[in-house]
Amino acid sequence: MENEIKTPITSVRLPASKSFIFQRTKPGPPKYLTVLVYGPPGSGKTMFAGTFPNPLFIDCLGGMLTVRKKQIAFIQPRDYIELLQATIEENVKEFETVVLDTATEASRIIMEVSLKAANRELPQLQDWMQVIERMRQLLRKLIDLDKHVVVTCEEAIIKDEDTGRIIAGPSLPGKLQHEAGALFDCVFHLRNVFSASVKAKTRVILTEPEGMYQQVKDRTGVLEKLEVPDFQVIWKKLQSA
Repeated sequence: MENEIKTPITSVRLPASKSFIFQRTKPGPPKYLTVLVYGPPGSGKTMFAGTFPNPLFIDCLGGMLTVRKKQIAFIQPRDYIELLQATIEENVKEFETVVLDTATEASRIIMEVSLKAANRELPQLQDWMQVIERMRQLLRKLIDLDKHVVVTCEEAIIKDEDTGRIIAGPSLPGKLQHEAGALFDCVFHLRNVFSASVKAKTRVILTEPEGMYQQVKDRTGVLEKLEVPDFQVIWKKLQSA
């Protein structure tokens, strides 16, 4: 439009009433821990999540048998996963920890729902984009709960976007493979290793990059490279640091 008046961007100012709200970090131990943990089948991801206090499991894979020795609350949202994000905050108030087990299977379920709604058998690009965005929203919703959060993933062999190296990482759709780790305090790789002392395999958590396992991190800065997959052991270190 010829008569349209355009305001130069340099003339725009924030009103005085819209001042910024400053916050300060609080010294001392953390209140909650958020963890993304991945590994091969049988490495103990669900068992590790079960060591967290008073957990609610969002059981997408049917893996609750591995924690059958404990009385643990769980839901199996395969038929109503679309409602999960909208209802999760209201339904986890009595729990200290929320576990998504596994995010890999949750992605598959969301894809099944999307394909069924579109009356398609094979996914198209828009289906993948929709799954990625819904999973991204779900992970952020979990992180914002102000509780301990554990998200488990299957292990995948992927290509690193920056170096082109073939590495192991969490099995998530598309860009989430590389983005998801940034949301969490820690990204752990669970593995079985042979212990010479007990002459048997034992489960350990890798907290620092090693070899093909580059997608691991410890933002707390207090954990050893190899840790026992037990919340109490890890939490004690965080509280005493």
